[in-house]
Amino acid sequence: MLHWVVRPRAYQMTGYGPFGRLVFRLRANGDGAKLLTERGHFRGPDADALLARLTGWRLPVAGLRYWILGIPDPGPITSQHVNRFGLLAALGQAGWSIRYRQYRETPWGRLPELLSLTRSEKTGPPARITVTLRINQWQAGS
Repeated sequence: MLHWVVRPRAYQMTGYGPFGRLVFRLRANGDGAKLLTERGHFRGPDADALLARLTGWRLPVAGLRYWILGIPDPGPITSQHVNRFGLLAALGQAGWSIRYRQYRETPWGRLPELLSLTRSEKTGPPARITVTLRINQWQAGS
């Protein structure tokens, strides 16, 4: 399970494994990123760079905070398609293809419930990374 709290200038992502065991806690703000795992505490200039250094994965953590809301991040957009309801259906940004497969009605309007992110690695052996996110619950906080 992934629990993600997003604030205007910071976010915290906490991953839990079986039986509620803490797998990682990632905190990021304007001063950089901090990651806590069973291997220890780590710091980096941003969450994307920190995760890439520790895991070898280039996951779009910074962009995800926008994409999970059904909006592009502030960077350049390579492609964008909306559905018949005016909601984002597909997005190309930062080397990723994001497909919005399902939306859910919430007190804050229609928000994504199911989305897929795909990236083809251009360096090293050809590899395709696909991440599927299902959002079970939306909550507004203070």
